[in-house]
Amino acid sequence: MQFFGAILLESALSLEELDKYYSQYRDHDWSYLVEKQDTQNIQVIEHGTLSFSSDVSDKNCYIVYSWGEGISPFADFDLRGN
Repeated sequence: MQFFGAILLESALSLEELDKYYSQYRDHDWSYLVEKQDTQNIQVIEHGTLSFSSDVSDKNCYIVYSWGEGISPFADFDLRGN
């Protein structure tokens, strides 16, 4: 199963400082990536539209996101809905 997860982060730190911090948690090239977030729309999604509900204009906001596959975060969920 493939997954995408993201958080919106407001921080006084720079992009480089945040990237350095989150890089220690990366276990592959697509985990804990950090980018500047200037709009509510999540631009790293190519198919479909996702957006944050918070207004990010005039704020120092970043998106921290991961792509992955496998059952890792879903191992404890019963996807059948039981």
